[in-house]
Amino acid sequence: MSPSLLTFTLKDFRAQLRRLVLTGSAVAVGVAFLVLSVGGAGALVQSYEQSAAADVGDAAVQVVPGGTEGSLPAGAAAAAAQMPEVTSVAERLAGHANVIAPSGRPLDDRALVTSIAADPALRWQRLDAGRWPEGPGEVVLDRESAERVGAEPGGTVRVTRADGGTADVRLTGILDTSASQTLGSQPAIGVPHTQARTYATGVRATHLDLSVAPGADALAVAKAAKRSLGGGVSAYTHAGAMDNALQGAGTMYAIVLTAALSFVLIAMAVARMVVTHTFSVVLAQRARQLALLRCVGTDRDQLRRIIRRQGLMLGTLASAAGLAAGAAACALGTAVINGFAGLGPIEVSLSTVPPWTVGATRRARHHPRKCRIPLLSHGARSTRLGACPGHVPTLSGRRGRRG
Repeated sequence: MSPSLLTFTLKDFRAQLRRLVLTGSAVAVGVAFLVLSVGGAGALVQSYEQSAAADVGDAAVQVVPGGTEGSLPAGAAAAAAQMPEVTSVAERLAGHANVIAPSGRPLDDRALVTSIAADPALRWQRLDAGRWPEGPGEVVLDRESAERVGAEPGGTVRVTRADGGTADVRLTGILDTSASQTLGSQPAIGVPHTQARTYATGVRATHLDLSVAPGADALAVAKAAKRSLGGGVSAYTHAGAMDNALQGAGTMYAIVLTAALSFVLIAMAVARMVVTHTFSVVLAQRARQLALLRCVGTDRDQLRRIIRRQGLMLGTLASAAGLAAGAAACALGTAVINGFAGLGPIEVSLSTVPPWTVGATRRARHHPRKCRIPLLSHGARSTRLGACPGHVPTLSGRRGRRG
């Protein structure tokens, strides 16, 4: 592009700035919507992954029932504890009990009883307030259940026993169930491992969490645990257990991922339509100006370069503003979710490549051949762009030929 044509392009862009602000705003909104959609989709998928991984815990090796069996074989914990590389074993026990309201009636939903490991390093639950239960007659509750019975850490609550009676126990703390798929969907009672069968009915062993000696190969320990416990179990390292947690809920994960990707595709389609139509409106509004430029000698190539350069400048500035607005909206949304939903830290992905110039370039390429505009003189008949007679000087100093 010659210096004179570049100077004219910049001056004309500044002259059209007020009109282009609205167009740029539409482009920025479309890009911001796309960024926010991608960020929201990433947050949705990652929040699901975090909640699935939260139930895995920090154990180096985890043993779970194999196949469709819902409980580990009897004696599995004792057998695992005899392995030379294993330093600590925590058996996860799960059952059901009821929390009794002050009126004497049980709460509407049965509570899931979960055992609290004696080894703090193998506790997979999260504590929100208070302390862990350590002995007989001590429990922890989820926050909603504690609020419904009006109990605070240090107070007393009544729960049912496995023998059909009830017991007044000391509430030592509040469980944080916000990030757990296992505990987040129902009331939860946490009791010491030795007390699980005292309060819960239908108790079953769902996992074994193993700590290994320093320097031991976790994969080798997992293989040895599977051989030692028989073919009815599966053993995983920590990384394998996290993958297994996601695969175990594969249907739900597929639904979440499909919904997120569908929303992103919709956002991309909407952003493309916004960009395409706004540039089309701008070109239609400038039809008379473009005709005058042709009349004073601007050839087709120069006109295309002017439109493309101005579209590129507008798209770049508007897209940068849209990216900044979208990033700010994602950051604000993350803060709101963490503050009010209590889902823990959620990382938002902002990596997008919005096609803000594709539609503009295509419209600019076809506009000179399709647009019909009237000449400015009264009574003149319509003519196609580029039908002005005569040889006149062009912006680059050359002489243009007719049409």
